[in-house]
Amino acid sequence: MSDLDLIWYPKRVLREPTKKVLQEEIHTKEFLENISRMFTIMYYRGGVGLAAPQVGWNASLFIVNPYDRSRHLTEARIFINPSVVGFGGTTVGQEGCLSFPGIFASVARHKRVSVQYANTTRDGIEQEYSGFMARIIQHEFDHLNGILFIDRLTDKVKKSLKPQLVSHKERIKRIRKNRKKRQKEAEARKKGRAKKRRKQRKRKKDKK
Repeated sequence: MSDLDLIWYPKRVLREPTKKVLQEEIHTKEFLENISRMFTIMYYRGGVGLAAPQVGWNASLFIVNPYDRSRHLTEARIFINPSVVGFGGTTVGQEGCLSFPGIFASVARHKRVSVQYANTTRDGIEQEYSGFMARIIQHEFDHLNGILFIDRLTDKVKKSLKPQLVSHKERIKRIRKNRKKRQKEAEARKKGRAKKRRKQRKRKKDKK
């Protein structure tokens, strides 16, 4: 089972460009389990797209479903080693990001994009997307290059969003601190149980 999990800003891995996926990797058990895990995370968090670096996986791929889990079989898409080869028009719309829970802002994107990519069954696919789907693809494609949606904001929007980002960072620090504390407590309990078992075995041995 894959152990991938959602990563929150400002973790450094979100700023690192991803590596191209090799053809021989695509049909391995680990690869397919990671894809499945990404969809699980995306649906659980209520997202419409998720890129590999957002779950700590250094791979040039992202997944998309502009609807929900109920339409997974018909609407879910996997984009492996994508390349955006064409753009059209510009529009401004609200965007959020699973790595920035609760934060939304207006971002300028192209209305249409043409993408070359592979999925788990085919290579060399080229398709044009428009509207909401085009916005999702551009957002997720940015992730593969270490670009976040906050990098696309105007100075005015960035300034208005600053208090939320500061609050977000502080919240993440608290979560990480509490997580480390729970991990230490769990390790201490584990060591305590192991020590208790050793003592019990020793007492039984001494009785013999």
